[in-house]
Amino acid sequence: MNKYNIVEIDLSHYDKSVQNLFSVIASELQLIQKQLDLYEIAVRGGFVADTLKGIQAKDIDVFYVLKDSSGNPSLLCDCDTVKSTIMSMKLELIGDKYELDVGHFGEKEFYIPVVEKICGFFSHHADFYSMYVLTSEGKVFTNEMGKYCHDHSVYEVTLNTWPMTQNFLTNHQNDYYDIYNGFTFRGLRQMIRKQLTPGEDYKTMLENWHSILRCTQSMPQIKDKLANRFSKHDISLSRLKSILDANNIQNADLIIKELKNIISI
Repeated sequence: MNKYNIVEIDLSHYDKSVQNLFSVIASELQLIQKQLDLYEIAVRGGFVADTLKGIQAKDIDVFYVLKDSSGNPSLLCDCDTVKSTIMSMKLELIGDKYELDVGHFGEKEFYIPVVEKICGFFSHHADFYSMYVLTSEGKVFTNEMGKYCHDHSVYEVTLNTWPMTQNFLTNHQNDYYDIYNGFTFRGLRQMIRKQLTPGEDYKTMLENWHSILRCTQSMPQIKDKLANRFSKHDISLSRLKSILDANNIQNADLIIKELKNIISI
């Protein structure tokens, strides 16, 4: 398998309601692109993947690319203007039925077409399951690994997102332990919500999490952040233990032991 080889999804295999929904979304993307004179626009991530899976999405992530004065792609951020303009258009779906989020290239990145950006090796996405894109033409793309994960209900991480997060996507220094905890916890949430099993790389992350958790205990801010994640999403240690055991995760007892020193029982 060529993990990052981009493939188009044949929507004729899906229910008419899915086809119609994507058609309306694509039409709204075209209106937004015209209104803001954008270079490119698309919907990415969980909205597309969940809809194909028959899971009701709550929000929608619109990825945009501005134009510079010469009409070429600009990697600058203008999220406030883009979001406020979209909301003022009072569209049927984007920003109304589905809560709106917007995203863009990091300013230090290099430009590649949006489909390649979302589904290719330099994607921002932390996992293959989410590497889906709906274009303004109404076409849906993913990559070979994304399709495999979707078809087989697997959660697998995209390890190149780590340096992307570290160097391109924020204006502050990121901490390795915080990123590791964040990616690992996100995977647990996705496995629970969508009844997924762990892929090989994500399973390896889980099986080595106890070492990260041990270090996290001496870092108050990161420790509190992780504890708040568990509290916010109501994931108990007993529930976590059952998930780890069901998926034959090694070091499950050590993971729970270290977590007891981080979160309230």
